[in-house]
Amino acid sequence: MKKFQVTLLATLAVALMVILQIRADEKNVPTDDKDFITKAHGMCQTAMKLSQLAEKQAANPAVREFATEIVKDHQKFADELATHAKNQGVATTTELSREGQADVDRLSKLQGAEFDKEYVDKMIKGHQKAIDFCEGQVKTATSPDLKKCSQERLTVLNDHLNRAKEIAKTIK
Repeated sequence: MKKFQVTLLATLAVALMVILQIRADEKNVPTDDKDFITKAHGMCQTAMKLSQLAEKQAANPAVREFATEIVKDHQKFADELATHAKNQGVATTTELSREGQADVDRLSKLQGAEFDKEYVDKMIKGHQKAIDFCEGQVKTATSPDLKKCSQERLTVLNDHLNRAKEIAKTIK
């Protein structure tokens, strides 16, 4: 009987951990500092790749200028994350996620105003997701340095989001 109770408790504990992990993923909250580093670095890579494409394909000069700013700022953040990754023994990659690559592939087929609209829409949605993710990291970070980095990046991400929304108003 006692062995059954121990097994039952262990099973319930594992189930609870799985449920909490699923909930964290649903809420766009990092599960720990390493999870934040990996996912935030991936978000940076996608934003940079889409923006490099926009530097070449955008019709609107404001979109091209914004794209250049995104590349510069997200490269800085990716470099900071790479330093944190090295300190915590986390591997990062410059390869895009499946979703990120699909976005790049889809946008690479667009031109002119259609490209501009889709790119800016991706930047609005992506930056809102990144803001939510960084806010979650600020609340859950165990590394004071990583928490500070996340807080600092929130300002830049909010600036990008607001700028993308302003540009969206001008695109027909």
